Amino acid sequence: MNILKAGTAYFAIIFVLGFVLGTIRVLLTAPHMGDLNATLLELPVLLIASWIVAGWLIKHLKIAPTAKYLIAMGP
Repeated sequence: MNILKAGTAYFAIIFVLGFVLGTIRVLLTAPHMGDLNATLLELPVLLIASWIVAGWLIKHLKIAPTAKYLIAMGP
């Protein structure tokens, strides 16, 4: 059950962050920097956030660090 909670929470957190960063990218950075440069600026932020959120959820929800559980969770 914790795996389902972790996967759902991971999806929700990263989806909301991606939505917020995408909105900022389209409305604020892309008109000044261009689409590609704005996306390249957003990409590391989203990847680092994904890494941090996945690790935090694994620790917070006490997911066993075995491959089958981590793959089922999604990160």
